[in-house]
Amino acid sequence: MIKVKNLSKRFGGVVALSSVTFSIGENEHCCVIGPNGAGKSTFFKCLTGQLQPSEGDISFKGQPINGLQPHQIARMGIGIKTQVPNVFDGLTAFENVRLALQRVCSGADLQSRLEEIVSTMHLNEVIHQPVGKLAHGHRQLVELAMVVSQRPSLILLDEPAAGMTKAESTRLAALIKNLSSNHSVIVVEHDMQFIKLIGGRVTVFNRGEILADDDVGVVLNDRRVKDVYLGKQVA
Repeated sequence: MIKVKNLSKRFGGVVALSSVTFSIGENEHCCVIGPNGAGKSTFFKCLTGQLQPSEGDISFKGQPINGLQPHQIARMGIGIKTQVPNVFDGLTAFENVRLALQRVCSGADLQSRLEEIVSTMHLNEVIHQPVGKLAHGHRQLVELAMVVSQRPSLILLDEPAAGMTKAESTRLAALIKNLSSNHSVIVVEHDMQFIKLIGGRVTVFNRGEILADDDVGVVLNDRRVKDVYLGKQVA
């Protein structure tokens, strides 16, 4: 789905990423973790076009995306959900999702998709409320619903559980696992409890390089990972 080869990013004399090679397949989900300054945010921004690599190649479905702008990358079939919800506060949750859907479908298909997404994202109870008055967790779900509405092949999520309650995080983890049945999903996250709930593959960044890339159970028991990041959290 997406393939990264020898990706490097420098800011003056500071090396944020160093020869990173990474790939994710169709309908696979992967969590990217690492300590502060490990390079995971820079990696995410290179994938989304917010930053241009100093070296290396990024391809999506075999097509190079180096040098493309974020909106061009999105149109290729990559859905992006930022850490801070990017929604229309003055509109209802229903109107936000419908606007997103109108870009890709219409008529009976739109109505059917709208009902499906609202149900899948557990938005029924707030669907007619202004998004600006919703709790943070529901605002996050509204934006995720808007991203999913575009039918992207790959979904990139930047710390989607930030600010959520334990119950909200548990529900979101289940949604992400469900999404991976129809989409590839990359989650940049630091909350290890949330990572455990998602399960599957975990890629660990440290000092701009990939330290480990394996199943969550293997990663959590990797002494190197514990030493640089997890410590007693996984004891």
